Amino acid sequence: MLRLDFLRDMARDLDPARKPATPAPRRSPEGSGAGKRALGVLLVLMIAGGVALYITRPRLFDFVDFGGKRAAEVARADSLRTQALHMKASRAVDEGLALSIEWLNQLETLPLGDSAWALTLSSFTPPGRFVLKGSARKEETISAVQEALVLFPGADVTESRADRYAAPESGYAFAFSGSVTLSPEDSLPPVDRTIAVDRVDAELTSLRDAATAAGILFATPEPGAAAPGSGLEARAYHLSGTCDSAGLAGIRTLLEGERRRGSPFGVRRLTLENRDGHRAVFLDIMAFTR
Repeated sequence: MLRLDFLRDMARDLDPARKPATPAPRRSPEGSGAGKRALGVLLVLMIAGGVALYITRPRLFDFVDFGGKRAAEVARADSLRTQALHMKASRAVDEGLALSIEWLNQLETLPLGDSAWALTLSSFTPPGRFVLKGSARKEETISAVQEALVLFPGADVTESRADRYAAPESGYAFAFSGSVTLSPEDSLPPVDRTIAVDRVDAELTSLRDAATAAGILFATPEPGAAAPGSGLEARAYHLSGTCDSAGLAGIRTLLEGERRRGSPFGVRRLTLENRDGHRAVFLDIMAFTR
């Protein structure tokens, strides 16, 4: 019986008319195709959003540095800011020197050689504040001096005063103060006038040597306050001395030479005073150190 069943099964398997049974196809979980499409759409939206954010708010991606490019850009920006700061300070130094020279030029247009009056003090603070004091025998002379003064460029005499001395034959003491609008006669190519801190003493020595050659003897400079800034420090110095008979010409020679050599010292105030027949010079200067 077992043999017949085996033969029958074998014949059935070899029957060409009988098709082999094929396994039923495996069905994917319902909705898997839609899920993939949704995931793709989400990925595209995320990428597009990231690109849009990078375009509109690039600084949010500053932490990303592709091949050191960001670090190089930051270093270059810092270098440009430093250069701009140095040139701004250098222009301030040059302006103080140039305007002080122009003030001396204007001062020489006053009738300083007139024996009817004498200038006892002149003080100039860039960019344009001034004080003049003197003596005159007559009130008319004081009026003439004031008329000459108002011819200075942009002159605005805000205060004038004349007082008779105790001895009538001595005449009057007068004082004028106000502002002027001066422009340098020429412009120089921009140079970096900031200096390293350890170069200040050597530069002060060069300044005093140049002053001596121009007929001005300065005592040891007196340091003032140092004002720190963003990358630079403003250092102030006060010099006092006397000048020879060269007068204004010697002081102008000193300042012109300092300006053209690229001196780091700008003028904060220039004061000239006649004392017992001697001309005293007071020079307040500043330097920007790095």
